[in-house]
Amino acid sequence: TQRQLIKVAYDILTPGGTMVYSTCSCEPEENEGIIDHLLNERQGAELVPFALPLKRSDPITVFGKFTYSDEVRKTLRLWPQDNNTEGFFVAKIRKSNDL
Repeated sequence: TQRQLIKVAYDILTPGGTMVYSTCSCEPEENEGIIDHLLNERQGAELVPFALPLKRSDPITVFGKFTYSDEVRKTLRLWPQDNNTEGFFVAKIRKSNDL
């Protein structure tokens, strides 16, 4: 599952290293939900803000019965109609040097 994949990728990341989690999905369960899960499960995981020359949309912080960490505001969510693209989600994740 996505939860397992992101945790394995994070676990093999060297301290201070950076990884990108990206999907072509607009589903919060596959995007903000996965990032929220990683932040809760892995000490030292931190989101890194970044900029791209695209119209970004606010991340989803509440979806149904789930409330995601405010940290997901550092991710990038693109809706298809805003940039003439498919829908995308991108998160830049750093593993703390303090581990």
